[in-house]
Amino acid sequence: MPLSEQERRALEELEAQLSAEDPKFASTMVSDPNRARRRRRVLLGVLALAAGLALVVLAVTTRQTWLGAIGFLGMVFGVTYAVGTDADQRPDLHVVGSSSAQRAGGSGGAGRGFPSVQGGFPGSAKAKAKPARGASNSGFMQRLEERWDRRRRESQGW
Repeated sequence: MPLSEQERRALEELEAQLSAEDPKFASTMVSDPNRARRRRRVLLGVLALAAGLALVVLAVTTRQTWLGAIGFLGMVFGVTYAVGTDADQRPDLHVVGSSSAQRAGGSGGAGRGFPSVQGGFPGSAKAKAKPARGASNSGFMQRLEERWDRRRRESQGW
């Protein structure tokens, strides 16, 4: 039985009051159209995980390695499916540096189309340069080397 106009207006007024008084609670009460889809994905993923685990247990008891591999793959698929998102809900990912800035002479990784990296490219002089160590680190290493030399000298006497 549909609501009358007066009941609809009263309901809308109650909703407006609720969202004015407690907007956080009101936002949680709004229905999510993707909730059923997410719940179904999690349920199917957990079922695939349970089926894969059952196959692994069966493979161990029957000593069938191939069955265990299939069960493991089923478990991985189940977890991936349950945790993953739908293709239409994935955010659009874009490259950080624009190609126009690299063409204009920006720091584009020595002209190779790569964004600049603070430490440089692997094998470059910047990447090979080690940061300066503090006195406490060098003292620690020096003590270790002294201990090592002392032990070597003591063991040579045998």
